Amino acid sequence: MPIYISDEEYELAADFGINRNLLNARIRKLGWHRHKALTEPVKKRVSNARWKERAEANGICYSTFINRVHVLGWDREVAATKAPMDRQEIQVMRSRRWQEIARERREIGEKVTNS
Repeated sequence: MPIYISDEEYELAADFGINRNLLNARIRKLGWHRHKALTEPVKKRVSNARWKERAEANGICYSTFINRVHVLGWDREVAATKAPMDRQEIQVMRSRRWQEIARERREIGEKVTNS
């Protein structure tokens, strides 16, 4: 059953800067409640074009940059400028982490046996 959106609702949405296509998508495709769909401000998109160029100039591929920003929560500046670790650096980091885990387990084992 199609969802009806009245002309008045389109006008109200326009007052909030929401065009017809976006209102249709919010209600019909995304299943938003009418009030939210009509009044929620449109989020401004941040262009990553400048950051893409900067990241690639620093030897960082764009997908790595995006992953750092969106998944890892890095600042765009750091994500575009911090060089990726090479395999040897990754191995050293992993080795140190495993050593920390082994030490923590020994300490827990000592506490349990001393109790």
